[in-house]
Amino acid sequence: MKRILFTIISCAIFLGISNNSISQNIGIGTATPGSKLQVVGSFAPNYAIVTTSPYNIGVNDYYLVFNGGFSSGIFNLPAGTAAAKGRSYFIKNGAPNTLMVKAASGETIDGDTAVTLGSGEVAHIVMKGTAGVGIPTSEVVMVGQGSYSFFNAGLQGKAWSSKGNVGTNSLYNYIGTTDMQDLVTRTNGIERMRITARGKIGIGTNTPSGSFEVYDTSTDAGGFGVVHAEYKGTDAIDKIAVFGRSIPTSSNGIGVEGIPGRIGVIGITNNSESSSAGGVYGLAVSDNLCYGVYASASNFSSSPSNTKIGIYASASGGINNYAGKFDGEIVVNGKITTTSSVIASGNMHIDGSGFINGGLVMNGNLSVGGNKAFLIDHPLDPANKYLYHYCIESNEVLNVYSGNVSTGADGMATVMLPSYFESINKDFRYQLTVVGDFAQAIIKKKIADNKFVIETSKPNLEVSWMVTAVRNDKYMQAHPAQNEVEKEAENKGKYIHPIEWQQPVSKAIQHSKDRLLKTAAKK
Repeated sequence: MKRILFTIISCAIFLGISNNSISQNIGIGTATPGSKLQVVGSFAPNYAIVTTSPYNIGVNDYYLVFNGGFSSGIFNLPAGTAAAKGRSYFIKNGAPNTLMVKAASGETIDGDTAVTLGSGEVAHIVMKGTAGVGIPTSEVVMVGQGSYSFFNAGLQGKAWSSKGNVGTNSLYNYIGTTDMQDLVTRTNGIERMRITARGKIGIGTNTPSGSFEVYDTSTDAGGFGVVHAEYKGTDAIDKIAVFGRSIPTSSNGIGVEGIPGRIGVIGITNNSESSSAGGVYGLAVSDNLCYGVYASASNFSSSPSNTKIGIYASASGGINNYAGKFDGEIVVNGKITTTSSVIASGNMHIDGSGFINGGLVMNGNLSVGGNKAFLIDHPLDPANKYLYHYCIESNEVLNVYSGNVSTGADGMATVMLPSYFESINKDFRYQLTVVGDFAQAIIKKKIADNKFVIETSKPNLEVSWMVTAVRNDKYMQAHPAQNEVEKEAENKGKYIHPIEWQQPVSKAIQHSKDRLLKTAAKK
């Protein structure tokens, strides 16, 4: 019986295993093995689910799945020896937290002491058969998500294919890191983009300080710049190529900022249609102080040099060309210099000096906290001095007319006023001064039909006359002047000139506050 059993086993071994004595190849399921070991058919390596941590990997392990609940795990590789050369381990992290696969004490895996696997990730680790402190004893052949083609039958993810993916789950299928390391993209072996472990994106820089930064030092950027955004659709509604929004909770938010070598932000519109177009459009909506467009120009170094222009505007080629047009108040904390006209449809507030080398047209009021004067080169020393002359102030809006007239032999003289005089004035006041002799002069007839009559007690005398009248044109009738006005609710308790009232700058009305703070900063 034993002899029969031995014969059957021998035949089975002969039929199932072929040993090619010439090539020393072994075949299982084939009589002509082409490799040292060729298996035709399936084979079943050891598969184990590990629930404890730390776990020491042994010689009988092959495919290990860590399922330690919600705790992170540690697997310890065996020491690298010559006998272990070529041994493979497939290790999968089936837990929701990380699994650290550590080399033996003093040894490394591709130069690192450990490999960290995120949830659902699989590592193929091969022993190199070397030993020694600091010597790589193992290498990582592959780290990736579990897949059907690997050993995961679809519990938590699939291998990421370069040809496209279907049925993905963003919890497990993604490109990224799980060990607080940066994600780097390279082309031609050169780093092009980096996503830091904290989510900041840098293109052309490996140390982005903002959420998204682009650096370019190449010479082939062309006319489209470093960042190019363009919409080429045909929709009738507005399309925004670049949109910036910043809404902080306790400070100013800046949607778009340009820090230039020469030009910070430039807006160009090429529009052949009949509709209006704008190169740069600024809109600010806030319950507090806000700026539709905010511009500032200053020196790069501490030494003053050249001219600084916060906003530069020009207009040409139209029927009407306005370099600046404002439909609200204009608040100027410095100087206004222009070689053309300034047109304002609202109020203009100037907290500093205004130099205008052209016309100034305002369809509203001009409120000045200082003096109103003309300024010219001093006629006696034009190279070294200025000459100021100041306006007369009044609690009324007044028009003043004056001149000289001579009475006739009858002591009478008629003064003709402009033809529009009575259409824009009311409440006439008269002043008369006789020139060259002592005599009396009276208003013989008051103004009527834009003229009045003077009579002197002596004939043939020169008389200087002045008529002051309250302005009464259509605009003044619709917008009568006010002397005492309540401050706006937001300006109650604040001052136009707080320092003169021995009050702190913090109590300044906003447009004055800006000027005071800038003045204080220069001192």
